[in-house]
Amino acid sequence: MTDFDLIRLYLEKQDEMVLRTLLERYLQLGFAIIYRIVGDKEEAEDILQEALIKVVNGLKTFKMESSFKTWFGKICYHEGINQYKRRKPLVSLEDVAYELHDSHRVDDEVETEMEKAVIWSCVEELDPKYRTVLLSFYQNELSIKEIAEMMNTNENTIKTHLSRAKSQLKQQLATRSISSL
Repeated sequence: MTDFDLIRLYLEKQDEMVLRTLLERYLQLGFAIIYRIVGDKEEAEDILQEALIKVVNGLKTFKMESSFKTWFGKICYHEGINQYKRRKPLVSLEDVAYELHDSHRVDDEVETEMEKAVIWSCVEELDPKYRTVLLSFYQNELSIKEIAEMMNTNENTIKTHLSRAKSQLKQQLATRSISSL
């Protein structure tokens, strides 16, 4: 069944299993979007629950002109951004990388993990809109069009944000002597 079929069926019969089927298709996407904004698993799970409530409450007014996936992602994105604006990051990955380095157990595996931590730290330092575009495109494999709909902007703006995100990330990595990109 398509997303639209499931929405119609849920609205007609209020069948919780139909709703669950629909939402389970996009839970990972929603979590990924929110997690990449707030950077904390438990907080992302809490925000996802809030987003799910908004999605369920909004199904009656959902216009089936755009994809449910994009609409769902947009709600998750806005919930994540709202929470991000209300607080500061809990722990930076750069601090974690420093602690790993300081432990004097630096072998190949630890060095690789440190590089990953530095890369993620650089990603975390990006402006939230750039970070969201970058991760939505590369990690969540959303199209430029889907990201534009999710962020309520045009495709050219998303292309510009993606280009700037990559450029800023490369600059940050270059200053930290990591050339993974």
